[in-house]
Amino acid sequence: MATLPLANLQDPQRSRPWRSLTAAGQYFTADFGKSVAKSALALIDHNLAFADQVTIRVSDDAGGMPILFEQTAAAWDDLIGFGEGGFGMLGFGGSVPEEFRTWMAPKPIRVIYLQDDAGNELTVEGRYWTVIFSDSANPDGYIQVGRALLVYHDEYARQFEPGWKYGGKDDSQIDFSEGGQAWTDIRPMRRTVRLRWPAFRNEDKYWRFLFFLQKMGLSRDFVVDCLPGGRPSERFFTTLYGRFSDIPELADFYRYSETELEFEEVL
Repeated sequence: MATLPLANLQDPQRSRPWRSLTAAGQYFTADFGKSVAKSALALIDHNLAFADQVTIRVSDDAGGMPILFEQTAAAWDDLIGFGEGGFGMLGFGGSVPEEFRTWMAPKPIRVIYLQDDAGNELTVEGRYWTVIFSDSANPDGYIQVGRALLVYHDEYARQFEPGWKYGGKDDSQIDFSEGGQAWTDIRPMRRTVRLRWPAFRNEDKYWRFLFFLQKMGLSRDFVVDCLPGGRPSERFFTTLYGRFSDIPELADFYRYSETELEFEEVL
């Protein structure tokens, strides 16, 4: 049951969410009409608590049986790692206190990669994909998700080089009266990341980079997980729901190429 419809999970606007009536026993099922291959789930702007879990269940039958695949994961990655943030109340230990969650970690993105029991990443095929939330004591009293993406993810053979940039864009307009008072038309800041590959591998050029670029362009929103193996703070701040700020160019050479990708957050 919901106060805001499940259809909002497919709406590109993350600010138009699905919201349930209660927190207990909530789930949704996506019917793709046929068996499809997926490798990750991304939950954009969820309100899940730190102690909550998310279960992904796959079947080819509308009743859910037999289960082809099932995986349960924490609703949150760790936010703080050892050595980050000192040793006080908000320091190391994996996360900030629950009472500060919505203030310190707004607009969270949780990317769950499908894995086998040994932790190896998997691609799973199935028609019906059910996402179950084990949340019965959420302080909000309901479950909310801005957008859910069941996707087939890809990654480049070589990681970007040092020198990558993290920044933001703020389109607020500030005018001043004759008396010097500021009149501000406030716009929220959007995060940006710029990633540089001085040696882009041949195996990444065409059916990964150029094919992806043609499919997405500037108008499609997607999730970029820049540092999936990075420290907790790095992952939290550089995992973005956004799009290309400009169409990137590929400087082609005989064996390797050079390129730079800039992603801009979509609010």
